[in-house]
Order: sequence, then C-alpha cells, then structure tokens
Amino acid sequence: MWFLGQKRWSPYFVGMCIGILYCCSYYFMGRLLGTTMSFMHVIALIEHYLTPYHAEHSLFFKTFIHNHPYIDWQFALVIALFFGSLVSSLISKSRTREAVPSIWKENFGPSRIKRYIGAFIGGILIVFGARIAGGCTSGFAIAYGLQLAVTGWLFIFSLFITGVIVASILYSKSR
Repeated sequence: MWFLGQKRWSPYFVGMCIGILYCCSYYFMGRLLGTTMSFMHVIALIEHYLTPYHAEHSLFFKTFIHNHPYIDWQFALVIALFFGSLVSSLISKSRTREAVPSIWKENFGPSRIKRYIGAFIGGILIVFGARIAGGCTSGFAIAYGLQLAVTGWLFIFSLFITGVIVASILYSKSR
C-alpha cells in the first residue's frame, strides 16, 4: 500500500479507478455517481424549514421534497469525499499548502479573502450551471463518456475548450 502515501497519483490510474467505481455503482445500485443532487437536498431542507408554505407550493420543491429522501447514498458520498480527502492528506503528509498560490498572486494579488470569495462564487456558478444542465460534470463527462454517448463527448470537449479560454483570460498576467 506504498502508493497511498504519494502526494500525487497517476491520472491514468485514478481515471481507471473512477471508471471501475462507476461500473460498480451502476451494476450494484442501478445509479450513476453524482454530487450536485446532494446540494439540492440540502437546499430543499433549508427551504422547507425556512418557508414551508413556499416549499409546499413550489412545483420543483414539492416534487423534490415528496419524491426524494433527503439523506441518501449520494449525500453520504459527498460526506465521504470530504473525509476521504482529509485522510488522504494526512496519509500523504501534504499538510503544507500555500495560503495563496503564486499564479493567483501574480494575477489577483495576495489577498486570501479575495481568493476565498472567488472560490465561493465559482462553486455557486458550477452548481447553478449543473442544475440548469440537468447534471454535474461527473454525470455528463464521466458517466456519458463511459457510455460513449455523443452528448458526453460533446460536453467533455466543450468543458476543456471553455476551461482553456477562461483560464487564459483570468491568468493572462502570468503568461
């Protein structure tokens, strides 16, 4: 088990493991992996607690609240991802990290708060976009890519092209 202590794993090995995990998930549970639905569960819980009348009369939340359990295996997956990352960092002893990476400093300055706000807004945009699209990156790219579906490969292509363009614009000072 020496490889568990490595700071970085081979992307080919990790990709193969994710593919096997997807196949097992689909075979044993009949469901593909995904995480954005768990965030919708949390939002539905908050909505139902804060404004129960609105939640009960909103078609989306009414359907969502009555037809889906709040805590399911996907929610457990999100929690496990957090703790798995923590255990991984402890095993690999990669606790040292930069407060603000050098590429960020070059482009946006040394402010930690600005970086945290940018990461938070980026996360909100990702979840919002995933909900508009009807699934997250793992749902489209990995699951549909594994099935060799044209939509999955179009999404992967679009994801990489958009990522390159946005990164080129955001990090233009460090070129």
